Amino acid sequence: MKGKKRKLLVSIILIGVLVYLTFVLKIFNRDNLMELLSLQEETSSNFFVIFTLFSTVLLVFFVPLSWITFFSAYFLGINGYFSMLISATIAAVISFLIARLYSGNIISFVTGIYNRKERKYDLDYVSSLINKHGIWYIVYLRNTPIIPFSLTSYVAGSTKISFYNHMIGTIMGLIPSLILAVYFYTSVINISNDIKGVIIASVLKGIQLIIVFYLFKKKFK
Repeated sequence: MKGKKRKLLVSIILIGVLVYLTFVLKIFNRDNLMELLSLQEETSSNFFVIFTLFSTVLLVFFVPLSWITFFSAYFLGINGYFSMLISATIAAVISFLIARLYSGNIISFVTGIYNRKERKYDLDYVSSLINKHGIWYIVYLRNTPIIPFSLTSYVAGSTKISFYNHMIGTIMGLIPSLILAVYFYTSVINISNDIKGVIIASVLKGIQLIIVFYLFKKKFK
Protein backbone atom coordinates (compact mmCIF):
# COMPACT_ATOMS: atom_id res chain seq x y z
CA MET A 1 0.00 0.00 0.00
CA LYS A 2 2.84 2.36 0.82
CA GLY A 3 4.33 1.74 -2.61
CA LYS A 4 1.01 2.57 -4.30
CA LYS A 5 0.63 5.76 -2.29
CA ARG A 6 4.17 6.78 -3.16
CA LYS A 7 3.55 6.19 -6.86
CA LEU A 8 0.29 8.15 -6.71
CA LEU A 9 1.95 11.09 -4.96
CA VAL A 10 4.88 11.15 -7.39
CA SER A 11 2.46 10.88 -10.33
CA ILE A 12 0.43 13.86 -9.13
CA ILE A 13 3.59 15.94 -8.65
CA LEU A 14 5.05 14.99 -12.03
CA ILE A 15 1.81 15.63 -13.91
CA GLY A 16 1.32 18.96 -12.14
CA VAL A 17 4.86 20.11 -12.90
CA LEU A 18 4.61 18.94 -16.52
CA VAL A 19 1.33 20.80 -17.05
CA TYR A 20 2.78 23.98 -15.53
CA LEU A 21 5.99 23.77 -17.56
CA THR A 22 4.17 22.97 -20.79
CA PHE A 23 1.25 25.39 -20.70
CA VAL A 24 2.47 28.20 -18.45
CA LEU A 25 6.22 28.37 -19.09
CA LYS A 26 5.89 26.79 -22.56
CA ILE A 27 9.20 24.97 -22.23
CA PHE A 28 8.91 23.22 -25.59
CA ASN A 29 9.06 26.56 -27.38
CA ARG A 30 12.77 27.35 -27.78
CA ASP A 31 12.26 31.08 -28.31
CA ASN A 32 10.09 31.30 -25.22
CA LEU A 33 12.74 29.51 -23.18
CA MET A 34 15.33 31.99 -24.40
CA GLU A 35 13.14 34.88 -23.22
CA LEU A 36 12.60 33.27 -19.82
CA LEU A 37 16.30 32.73 -19.29
CA SER A 38 17.16 36.22 -20.51
CA LEU A 39 14.77 37.68 -17.95
CA GLN A 40 16.30 35.57 -15.19
CA GLU A 41 19.81 36.64 -16.20
CA GLU A 42 18.80 40.29 -15.91
CA THR A 43 17.04 39.99 -12.56
CA SER A 44 18.85 37.19 -10.68
CA SER A 45 21.98 37.70 -8.61
CA ASN A 46 23.05 34.06 -8.88
CA PHE A 47 22.10 33.11 -12.39
CA PHE A 48 24.49 30.14 -12.54
CA VAL A 49 22.62 28.32 -9.76
CA ILE A 50 19.19 29.19 -11.15
CA PHE A 51 20.18 28.11 -14.65
CA THR A 52 21.58 24.82 -13.35
CA LEU A 53 18.46 23.99 -11.33
CA PHE A 54 16.12 24.99 -14.15
CA SER A 55 18.13 22.96 -16.65
CA THR A 56 17.85 19.92 -14.40
CA VAL A 57 14.06 20.18 -14.39
CA LEU A 58 13.92 20.74 -18.15
CA LEU A 59 16.01 17.64 -18.84
CA VAL A 60 13.83 15.48 -16.61
CA PHE A 61 10.84 16.58 -18.67
CA PHE A 62 12.37 15.79 -22.07
CA VAL A 63 13.55 19.20 -23.25
CA PRO A 64 16.39 18.43 -25.72
CA LEU A 65 19.89 18.49 -24.28
CA SER A 66 21.10 20.37 -27.37
CA TRP A 67 18.78 23.31 -26.58
CA ILE A 68 19.99 23.61 -23.03
CA THR A 69 23.62 23.19 -23.99
CA PHE A 70 23.26 26.06 -26.44
CA PHE A 71 21.62 28.21 -23.76
CA SER A 72 24.44 27.39 -21.34
CA ALA A 73 27.03 28.54 -23.87
CA TYR A 74 25.01 31.66 -24.72
CA PHE A 75 24.48 32.81 -21.13
CA LEU A 76 27.48 31.34 -19.29
CA GLY A 77 30.14 30.91 -21.95
CA ILE A 78 32.59 28.10 -21.37
CA ASN A 79 31.47 27.99 -17.72
CA GLY A 80 28.25 26.56 -19.06
CA TYR A 81 30.09 23.24 -19.19
CA PHE A 82 30.13 22.98 -15.40
CA SER A 83 26.46 23.92 -15.17
CA MET A 84 25.55 21.34 -17.79
CA LEU A 85 27.63 18.59 -16.21
CA ILE A 86 25.88 19.14 -12.88
CA SER A 87 22.35 19.49 -14.25
CA ALA A 88 22.62 16.64 -16.76
CA THR A 89 24.01 14.26 -14.13
CA ILE A 90 21.31 15.11 -11.59
CA ALA A 91 18.57 14.92 -14.25
CA ALA A 92 19.86 11.50 -15.35
CA VAL A 93 19.72 10.25 -11.77
CA ILE A 94 16.19 11.59 -11.20
CA SER A 95 14.90 10.16 -14.48
CA PHE A 96 16.50 6.80 -13.71
CA LEU A 97 14.88 6.67 -10.26
CA ILE A 98 11.48 7.63 -11.68
CA ALA A 99 11.75 4.76 -14.15
CA ARG A 100 12.73 2.39 -11.35
CA LEU A 101 9.73 3.49 -9.30
CA TYR A 102 7.31 2.77 -12.12
CA SER A 103 9.26 -0.24 -13.41
CA GLY A 104 8.17 -1.35 -16.90
CA ASN A 105 5.11 0.91 -16.89
CA ILE A 106 7.25 3.90 -17.87
CA ILE A 107 8.33 2.32 -21.14
CA SER A 108 4.98 2.70 -22.90
CA PHE A 109 4.99 6.43 -22.13
CA VAL A 110 8.63 6.87 -23.15
CA THR A 111 8.10 4.83 -26.32
CA GLY A 112 5.28 7.18 -27.33
CA ILE A 113 7.65 10.15 -27.07
CA TYR A 114 10.47 8.32 -28.82
CA ASN A 115 8.33 7.20 -31.76
CA ARG A 116 7.15 10.69 -32.64
CA LYS A 117 10.04 10.64 -35.10
CA GLU A 118 11.22 7.83 -37.33
CA ARG A 119 14.01 5.99 -35.52
CA LYS A 120 16.63 3.50 -36.63
CA TYR A 121 16.60 1.56 -33.35
CA ASP A 122 13.60 0.63 -31.22
CA LEU A 123 13.75 0.92 -27.45
CA ASP A 124 13.52 -2.83 -26.87
CA TYR A 125 16.77 -3.20 -28.81
CA VAL A 126 18.43 -0.39 -26.85
CA SER A 127 17.22 -1.91 -23.57
CA SER A 128 18.68 -5.29 -24.50
CA LEU A 129 22.08 -3.73 -25.19
CA ILE A 130 22.02 -1.84 -21.89
CA ASN A 131 21.26 -5.12 -20.10
CA LYS A 132 24.04 -6.88 -21.98
CA HIS A 133 26.82 -4.29 -21.90
CA GLY A 134 25.89 -2.15 -18.89
CA ILE A 135 28.09 0.80 -18.08
CA TRP A 136 29.90 0.88 -21.43
CA TYR A 137 26.73 1.12 -23.44
CA ILE A 138 25.64 4.05 -21.28
CA VAL A 139 28.97 5.75 -22.04
CA TYR A 140 28.32 5.07 -25.71
CA LEU A 141 24.78 6.48 -25.63
CA ARG A 142 25.91 9.64 -23.85
CA ASN A 143 28.36 10.31 -26.68
CA THR A 144 26.09 9.58 -29.63
CA PRO A 145 22.75 10.92 -30.90
CA ILE A 146 21.13 7.46 -31.12
CA ILE A 147 18.35 8.32 -28.64
CA PRO A 148 17.64 11.59 -26.79
CA PHE A 149 19.47 12.22 -23.52
CA SER A 150 16.45 12.12 -21.20
CA LEU A 151 15.02 8.98 -22.78
CA THR A 152 18.29 7.14 -22.23
CA SER A 153 17.92 7.60 -18.47
CA TYR A 154 14.31 6.42 -18.44
CA VAL A 155 15.09 3.40 -20.59
CA ALA A 156 18.10 2.53 -18.42
CA GLY A 157 15.92 2.72 -15.32
CA SER A 158 13.64 0.05 -16.77
CA THR A 159 16.55 -2.37 -17.34
CA LYS A 160 18.66 -4.44 -14.96
CA ILE A 161 21.62 -2.03 -14.95
CA SER A 162 22.56 -0.92 -11.46
CA PHE A 163 22.12 2.66 -10.28
CA TYR A 164 25.87 2.91 -9.73
CA ASN A 165 26.79 1.73 -13.24
CA HIS A 166 24.26 4.05 -14.82
CA MET A 167 25.58 7.03 -12.86
CA ILE A 168 29.24 6.29 -13.57
CA GLY A 169 28.55 5.60 -17.25
CA THR A 170 26.61 8.85 -17.51
CA ILE A 171 29.39 10.94 -15.96
CA MET A 172 32.08 9.24 -18.06
CA GLY A 173 30.06 9.87 -21.20
CA LEU A 174 29.06 13.44 -20.39
CA ILE A 175 32.52 14.77 -19.57
CA PRO A 176 33.87 14.65 -23.15
CA SER A 177 30.58 15.18 -25.00
CA LEU A 178 29.53 18.28 -23.06
CA ILE A 179 32.90 20.03 -23.17
CA LEU A 180 32.96 19.67 -26.95
CA ALA A 181 29.34 20.77 -27.31
CA VAL A 182 29.72 23.85 -25.09
CA TYR A 183 32.99 24.77 -26.78
CA PHE A 184 31.34 24.44 -30.20
CA TYR A 185 28.31 26.57 -29.29
CA THR A 186 30.47 29.18 -27.57
CA SER A 187 32.60 29.44 -30.72
CA VAL A 188 29.53 29.68 -32.97
CA ILE A 189 28.05 32.46 -30.83
CA ASN A 190 31.33 34.36 -31.13
CA ILE A 191 32.01 33.26 -34.70
CA SER A 192 32.96 36.74 -35.91
CA ASN A 193 35.86 36.73 -33.44
CA ASP A 194 36.51 33.01 -33.24
CA ILE A 195 35.97 31.26 -36.57
CA LYS A 196 39.04 29.16 -35.83
CA GLY A 197 37.31 27.90 -32.68
CA VAL A 198 34.29 26.76 -34.71
CA ILE A 199 36.52 24.82 -37.08
CA ILE A 200 38.51 23.23 -34.26
CA ALA A 201 35.36 22.32 -32.32
CA SER A 202 33.75 20.80 -35.42
CA VAL A 203 36.82 18.73 -36.19
CA LEU A 204 37.12 17.55 -32.59
CA LYS A 205 33.43 16.60 -32.50
CA GLY A 206 33.83 14.65 -35.71
CA ILE A 207 36.87 12.84 -34.34
CA GLN A 208 34.96 12.07 -31.14
CA LEU A 209 32.06 10.48 -33.01
CA ILE A 210 34.38 8.46 -35.24
CA ILE A 211 36.32 7.16 -32.24
CA VAL A 212 33.16 6.32 -30.29
CA PHE A 213 31.46 4.54 -33.19
CA TYR A 214 34.51 2.52 -34.20
CA LEU A 215 35.61 1.82 -30.64
CA PHE A 216 32.29 0.22 -29.77
CA LYS A 217 31.13 -0.97 -33.20
CA LYS A 218 32.02 -4.64 -32.73
CA LYS A 219 31.56 -4.66 -28.97
CA PHE A 220 27.84 -3.87 -29.12
CA LYS A 221 26.74 -6.30 -31.80
